[in-house]
Amino acid sequence: MKKNWILPKNREIIDYLAAQLNLDRHISASLANRNIMDLKSAKEFLYPDLNFTDAFEIFSDMEKAVSIISEAVSKKQKIAVLADSDADGISGLLIIEDALADADTSLFVCEETAYGIGKKDIERILASGAAVLITVDVGISQKEELDKIRSRGIKVVICDHHQPPEIPPMADAIIDPACEKNNSQMSASLVAFYLGCAIILARIEGFGQTKITCDVETTGMSAATHQIIEIGAVKFRGFKVLDTFSSFVKPSRSLSPEITYITGIKNRDLEDAPPAEEVFEKFAEWIGDSPMIFHNAPFDVSFLSSAFKKYLGRDLDNKILDTLVISRKMYPSMSHRLEALKEFFNIKNPSHRALPDADTTFRIYNILRFEKNSSYRVFVDQNLPLAAIGTLSDSIPLLGKSRWVVKEGIKKLPKTKRFVFRMLFSELGIRHPDDCSEISFKLIPFINTPKRMAENRKALELFAAKKKKDAKKTIDYISALSRDRKNVMRYDFESVEKAARRESGNVIILRSEEIPPGFRGVFAGRLAQTFRKPTILFTHEGNFWVGSARASFDILSVFSNLGKICEAGGHMFACGVKVANENFGEFEAKLRGFFSGNLLPAKIKIDGEWDEWFEKNYKSAYEIFSPFGAGNPYFKILNRNLEVQDISEKQRFYLLRLKKDDKVFNILSREEVPPGFFDFVFHIERNNGKFYFFLDDYEKAEGESKK
Repeated sequence: MKKNWILPKNREIIDYLAAQLNLDRHISASLANRNIMDLKSAKEFLYPDLNFTDAFEIFSDMEKAVSIISEAVSKKQKIAVLADSDADGISGLLIIEDALADADTSLFVCEETAYGIGKKDIERILASGAAVLITVDVGISQKEELDKIRSRGIKVVICDHHQPPEIPPMADAIIDPACEKNNSQMSASLVAFYLGCAIILARIEGFGQTKITCDVETTGMSAATHQIIEIGAVKFRGFKVLDTFSSFVKPSRSLSPEITYITGIKNRDLEDAPPAEEVFEKFAEWIGDSPMIFHNAPFDVSFLSSAFKKYLGRDLDNKILDTLVISRKMYPSMSHRLEALKEFFNIKNPSHRALPDADTTFRIYNILRFEKNSSYRVFVDQNLPLAAIGTLSDSIPLLGKSRWVVKEGIKKLPKTKRFVFRMLFSELGIRHPDDCSEISFKLIPFINTPKRMAENRKALELFAAKKKKDAKKTIDYISALSRDRKNVMRYDFESVEKAARRESGNVIILRSEEIPPGFRGVFAGRLAQTFRKPTILFTHEGNFWVGSARASFDILSVFSNLGKICEAGGHMFACGVKVANENFGEFEAKLRGFFSGNLLPAKIKIDGEWDEWFEKNYKSAYEIFSPFGAGNPYFKILNRNLEVQDISEKQRFYLLRLKKDDKVFNILSREEVPPGFFDFVFHIERNNGKFYFFLDDYEKAEGESKK
């Protein structure tokens, strides 16, 4: 077998995941093939918690951004939203528009340059009379432009996902995962979705009030005869934890074995515990007059009230809320024990200790009070499809939450209330709008067409249409642009493909004076996929060569190794790079030198060999791992010793009719395959509801004499 074909080898991990998660080994092998090697990562991949109420935890400036926006709305000030004009930017813009449905908003897309905010964009923002500007998919790299806007008294909230420069722009709030410690990969539309969720949640009554969840562990069930031995509490505002309180309390007598068994607290844990009077004085000062939340409040409150009277000489007079009462109203037919609710809401916390139980109560309260709020749920259902479209359109690793945003969001797309989407489904022949492949190959290229053809405003014009006849007019216009785009792409791509075939090294570096800047990324992506090499395609802009880079690995970090000879920004697998004319020769030499020493021939990681299990289950396996994309590649399967019986042309592909024993395989290929017996590596795709096999690689089979 070819040296660059790699079959799963981690047998121990494969067996472990299969046993722990009750999976077939074919599935656990595919998990291991994606470097998902531990139980936690596997559970997150297979059974995620699709919850966006962690916006205030992920983004350090989220509370600040929401405050700025909410103040502008309450004062009836104008808010401008400026987005990139591609599918990711437009999707994010529409999400923010919906979150600000009751506000005075002006919507703009960047029109002047291939990427970023131009001079005319600034002029339009200033002329709009906006008090606040929200940028979507742009802004983090544009210090000078945003300084001009802020100098006119306009507050700026950046909602972006690109890597910041060494000196980021001055802004009133920055919502960008690349600026956070976790530095997770998200599309701009998903970042906008987080901001939109936070805006909606902040409107719900009581969301911004500081509250405290609390739990106590005791020596028994009666406050009259037993004592508190541990207090745990969480102080929070919205979904953001502000502080925690945790303390043992020295009891007057030893713990019984039963209490130690229930709580896990041992007598030796309490030997150095502070006295009750000291603990309750500190706790009373810490809680102040904030409302307090318990699960089964009568039990905990009876103990705290007794302690307050005994040690502080006063009552516990804070307002009391009970998640047990709330859950019984919302879910009357289920168990309401804390452990049952924790399991139901997929909360991963330890049990039967004060602080973890207080944290669980905090999470349950927010789920019941805010996440289940009808206005929030409607917003999520209507805008998750937009976040899915934006994520699918950009080169974002389809792992973690991004993967599940696409998987769940596309399912909701057929039910969207935005009539423009339903019109596009009809016009573009999209019969399965819940199929990622149809959205990727039909809808997203259509939305991107105006930017590719330097008609940036048309995409916004389409989705801003209030009447179907206006939308139809814009659809027809973009359709004509799309036909022109396809003609230009066909002619220009042939020329760059020919040039790419002449590249003999481990990297493809091409320059063109003719290709429209809007096609750089598309062409670079195709070349990288076709030749399995990192590809950088440059066009000339003034004193610079501006390029789009595509690769199956973190190519953005490669440019950082070249020093200040170039500027780069974007994502791991897809980024932009700018090189001054006079530096290009040195840049190219360094880059080729880097790859000549650092890049081995492309390896193909194979999920498994075709067998009876794959024959029966490949469709269900596809569903488990979909959607596929950067970071989550298509299933690649090896099938040995097939005979090529027939080859025919089918549109842009060759249809290979292959035979093994008495079974016939049909595989689509971009290249002709000679007659004979071969081992084939192919992947599975779904299009228009049908499954297809596509050839990735092949080599002569051992035992050619079987022919």
